[in-house]
Amino acid sequence: MTKYYIQKGNQRKGPYDIHELMNQEVFSDTQIWFDGLEDWKPASEITELKPVVREKKSKSVSVNNIDKYKWLIVGGVIAIIVFSILFFNNRNESYSSISPEMEKEIANSSAGNANPADDEVMRRQQQTENIENNKRYIRNNWFNYFKIDRSDFTTEGLGGISGLSVYFENKTGYMLENVYAEIDIYTANGYVYKTEVITFNNVPANSQQTYNVPYSNRGTTVSEPRITYIKSAQLNFCFQPEVNASGDAGDPFRCQ
Repeated sequence: MTKYYIQKGNQRKGPYDIHELMNQEVFSDTQIWFDGLEDWKPASEITELKPVVREKKSKSVSVNNIDKYKWLIVGGVIAIIVFSILFFNNRNESYSSISPEMEKEIANSSAGNANPADDEVMRRQQQTENIENNKRYIRNNWFNYFKIDRSDFTTEGLGGISGLSVYFENKTGYMLENVYAEIDIYTANGYVYKTEVITFNNVPANSQQTYNVPYSNRGTTVSEPRITYIKSAQLNFCFQPEVNASGDAGDPFRCQ
């Protein structure tokens, strides 16, 4: 999940994921940066942030400046009075010209305004749905979020591997309880001398862990490490190659 940074004056905050940004004051001119962006940009220029951009409240007019605006105020009051007279005089005629579809739309809008709690429920339901959709996307594109690699190593004499480490990176915002991996150690004639089983436990969100492979008294080369299992309760992710965890072809690694 993309992590965003906010700049306000000389202060920078973050990183936040898109859901955490909803609790921040992000306006159209708020400067945003994330990995892959060449420079800071206003939030209004970042398409995926449109749902979290807020409108700035207009500043109230100071009492000391009322004189500057009194004619505008007087004109506004007169306009409101004239509009009200015209509106009430022509109300029946106006309603008679509204189509049935428009009447239904007005009724739905009025019902929504009369029940703000319903709007909050809908907002929370949409937020929950967005979170679940995001988890589903990560499960189906796990290879973009979980990375495993190895270090260089030292070969001793006719055989022996030392100084070998394996790195695992969790690029998601979710805890991983268990990660298993394997790496093969080969002899000079190309046979697998040993397969080292690697375990990473309780890998925090957006973090990296290192496993130092024990010294091997034989072997001249090693394979690239491979992930064999991942379990995350928060992500509802149960990954094991060639195993369909959920039976759902569209979301095969969702835990049962």
